[in-house]
Amino acid sequence: LRLLQRYRWLFGRFRKEAFYCGVFVMMRSILLALIPVVFPGRHVEQILVVGTLFMPSLILTAHMLPWRTIVANVADVIVHFALLLCILGAAFLAPTTGSHNFKHIQAALSDFVLACILLALCSCLLLLTYVVYRYVQPEAVYAAFLCHHKKGAGVLARHMKLRLSCYTTKEVFLDSDNLLDLDVLFDTVRSRTRNMLVLGSSQVLKRMWCAGEIVTAVSSKVPVLLIKLNDWSGLDDSVVGGLDGIWSTDELHALAAFNIDIFRVREAYRALRGAEQLSFNHLDNAVGQESSLYAIARACSLSCAKAPLDVSTQGRAELLVL
Repeated sequence: LRLLQRYRWLFGRFRKEAFYCGVFVMMRSILLALIPVVFPGRHVEQILVVGTLFMPSLILTAHMLPWRTIVANVADVIVHFALLLCILGAAFLAPTTGSHNFKHIQAALSDFVLACILLALCSCLLLLTYVVYRYVQPEAVYAAFLCHHKKGAGVLARHMKLRLSCYTTKEVFLDSDNLLDLDVLFDTVRSRTRNMLVLGSSQVLKRMWCAGEIVTAVSSKVPVLLIKLNDWSGLDDSVVGGLDGIWSTDELHALAAFNIDIFRVREAYRALRGAEQLSFNHLDNAVGQESSLYAIARACSLSCAKAPLDVSTQGRAELLVL
C-alpha cells in the first residue's frame, strides 16, 4: 500500500488495464526535450521529428483510452490533434535563409519522405508475408472445439473442457467462455481449430449453430470426432431427411449469411456418419469417465495425452467437519 501511494503520480492517473502508460508518457516527454539537443538550430528536422513522435502517441491514446475518465481521454486526443495542426502550420514558417537554405530543406524533406515510403513498403511486405504464411500454415489456437446443444449437454461440455484441458497445453473452445462475436464463430472453426468434437446428444443436430459448425468443419477438412452420449438417437436417413421445418426463417437467413443452406447441412450430416466415433457414458463413475476422456484426448492427438489421470481417490472426503 505504501508503494502504491508513493508512486501514485505514475500509476494512479491511468486505468488498471493501462497502468503502464505512465512509462510511455515519461518517455515521450524525455524524447520531446531531447529534440532541440539532437537537432540544434535545425528547424525542419525538429518539426518532422516532433510530428513523427506525436502521431503514434495520438493513435495509441485514441485506441487505448488510458486515462481514468472519458473527459481526460477526449481532452488528450483533442490536444494531440491540435498540436499536430500547429506542427503542420509551423512547417511553412521554417526559415529558408542563411544556413536553412532551400537545398538544406529539400534534402531533409527528401530523406523524410524516403523513410516514410520505405516504412510503408516494409510494412506491406511483412503483412503480405504474414498473410501468406497463415494461409499456408494456419494457426490452430484451439486444440478442440466443443460443438454441443446447450440444454442437452451444456454442463457436460463444461466438464469436458475442464478435463481435456489437463491433457493439452492449448485452449479448448467453449462458446460460453471463448465466443465474443457470432460473426467469427465459423471462421474460428475453419482456421483456428485443430479438432471438432460433436457432443452427440439428442438435440445437437437440430441446433442451427451446431449445424453451421459441422458444415464448416466438414467443408474445411477439420477432423471431426463424434462423441455419442447416452441419449444419442443416431444419424440415419430419417434424421437427415427430416430437417425441413425445424428452423425458422430468421434462423435460415442467419445461416445463409455464411453461405450455409439446408442442402449443405444434409451433406455435412451424411459425411458425419463416416467420422470417427466414440461413446461417453455420463452416468459412469469417475474412473470410467476419465478413461473415456483419455480415449477422446488420444483420438484428438492432444500433446499431453500420455496416460489417463488418476481420479480413483477423488470421491474420498479430504475435509473433517467438527
